[in-house]
Amino acid sequence: MLLWRKRPTYLFQLDAVPAARLANSTLAILILSQHMLTKKRILIIIATVLITGVVVLLVLNLSVGENKVTRRIANLYAIDDPQFLLTMGVLLGPAIKGGNQAKALVNGDEIFPAMLTAIQQAKRTIAFETYIYWSGEIGQQFEAALSERARAGVKVHVLLDWVGSGKIKESYLQDMKEAGVQVYR
Repeated sequence: MLLWRKRPTYLFQLDAVPAARLANSTLAILILSQHMLTKKRILIIIATVLITGVVVLLVLNLSVGENKVTRRIANLYAIDDPQFLLTMGVLLGPAIKGGNQAKALVNGDEIFPAMLTAIQQAKRTIAFETYIYWSGEIGQQFEAALSERARAGVKVHVLLDWVGSGKIKESYLQDMKEAGVQVYR
């Protein structure tokens, strides 16, 4: 058995193990443990920096206020101009086919009633995708209309943006799911 003093490293041999051999193995263990502690500290620092970065990005993305368009976007073509249909076909992907119609709706007072009417008139399927899902009265109207169509046998699929639907009441989602609406968030 060996005894160590804290100050100058005096080594006293109390058994048959040579003191030099024991000191070398003890030194090797100390060096190895110091290396492992240093490696562990580096990993902890890296993990802390990464976690801090992710938290900062989440806070910045979720706390930024609503952006509004502050400059007017020029209208190149009227809705009844044939070039408008070609341009919209290019922007949206598939070409716009004959027999369809487009109507300019200016704001929520015009948009929401038209959307709700289209939902209420659906016979086979509804694929509803939105960035923002509203809470309050308009959100409840959409929930009721989509749920009613699902109960009537219409296949209803709702895709909500994770950020844009952050303030939606959970009861709206639960009611739609119970009615048979497939809600993806």
